[in-house]
Amino acid sequence: MTRTDAGTSGEASRPSPSDGSPAPPASGTARLLGALARAKRPIIAIAAVGTVLGGLAGYWSSYRTVQAVMAPTPPAASSTAAASPLPDSDRRMTFAVLPFTASSGDAEATRLALQARESAQMLQEQFTVLARVAPRALVEQAVATPGSIRQIGQRLDVHFLLRGTITHTAAGYGLVLTLLDVATENPFAMRSVATEGPPGAPQLSKRAVERALIGLTHAAVKQEVARAQSKPDAKLDVRDLAFRAMVDSSAENADRPVAYAKAKRSLDRALALAPDDLLALTLTAHLNLCECLRAWVKDTREMERIGEAALEKALWIQPDSLHMLEVRAWLLFRRGRHEDVLLVTDEVLARDPERADTLRVRVKALFKLGLIEQAAALVPAMLKAADHAGTQTDAAAVFFAKGDDAAAALLARKSLVHLPRDERADPVYGVVALVLVAAESRAGRLDRARAALNDFNDVVPQARTVAAIKAWRLPHAMLPETPAFWEALRQAGVGA
Repeated sequence: MTRTDAGTSGEASRPSPSDGSPAPPASGTARLLGALARAKRPIIAIAAVGTVLGGLAGYWSSYRTVQAVMAPTPPAASSTAAASPLPDSDRRMTFAVLPFTASSGDAEATRLALQARESAQMLQEQFTVLARVAPRALVEQAVATPGSIRQIGQRLDVHFLLRGTITHTAAGYGLVLTLLDVATENPFAMRSVATEGPPGAPQLSKRAVERALIGLTHAAVKQEVARAQSKPDAKLDVRDLAFRAMVDSSAENADRPVAYAKAKRSLDRALALAPDDLLALTLTAHLNLCECLRAWVKDTREMERIGEAALEKALWIQPDSLHMLEVRAWLLFRRGRHEDVLLVTDEVLARDPERADTLRVRVKALFKLGLIEQAAALVPAMLKAADHAGTQTDAAAVFFAKGDDAAAALLARKSLVHLPRDERADPVYGVVALVLVAAESRAGRLDRARAALNDFNDVVPQARTVAAIKAWRLPHAMLPETPAFWEALRQAGVGA
């Protein structure tokens, strides 16, 4: 399989299937599998691209492993065949969204409950590669007759029920989402979402509800893996193996090489059983294209080859997949093909203007092209979509290049307080410390600049000169490599 050289998923450059058959029809936009952002230290990034190809190890979590394939695909789409339904007998990762509840007589809470239930139903229905959701009309019929959790779940023939409750807090209203296992009738995962907006007009952010659902969906994957533990290893099918890879790769406090090897074995077996399985292809792309691999692998070229092949095959099967286009954009950025990044992100943002990872890689590409005003104009949208150490690092570099030292220093400090020591020493993530040094120096706060430089040298002692910094940082790091930047570092005490 050959890599395409275009920045988009053009028809002429799409690879052919391994069996030479004609390309299947596109199954619609996609976005559901990239999750693993914002837990303490999940190990490997089968995660969304912003934290997979260009992100921070400390910001992966269950959120990203489920995020990627969300968009209007047919509700019965399969992970093993883009346009065919899952077998009727397969009830793994099946959900029903129950009516949400609110305090009796509270009109505002009732409105929020209806709004939240509608959003949850719509969002959960879009996880088509990973999960299936009972239609709302069937749920209404099932709950019309009182019954236990098990009885309602059996009527709907699903494994999981999602329950929502609007609560009244001192700060306003909140939504509590609870996932219940029909087999045990036990709640096993819960997420809370606070309302936004003024007190008189509270709203639930669709993105916040989406993040909560992604975490709950990943918890359901863990339940399915646990349920399959009793199956003989030889009887595990494609979905069993893909679910197991998701769980193994996102386990916290595990040995990274061991986790990678376990996940790769499962995905290799899955693709041997079903070479065109979209879930296994997407996970394989993430597993092998993750920036995190640098932490323990000296030469990642073979992993990148495997990941890129999976990426291109997934795009051949589903050429309009927003998530896979997003992954391609990050790979192009890492290779310095910044103009191509803009072409890909144009295509993605035209269909979803609020995609956090696409906004972020576009900001980075604009910055690298020297289009600082355009990058700065996009920073507020990027931070609104995802405000974490990675986006703060990018914004700090942009604002330094724009000449706003106060904003650059503030954002750099916000990023650094969240980075553990190993990430502050990393040649991609740790450069934000140098942005802080330069911003404080150029603003005339030399004492603060020198203190920040001492902190940087404590974790990167070999980078004490401009030449050493250039040798240490990686080319795709967000570093404003302008004469003004290097001069500001020299004023703070960096050698020539």
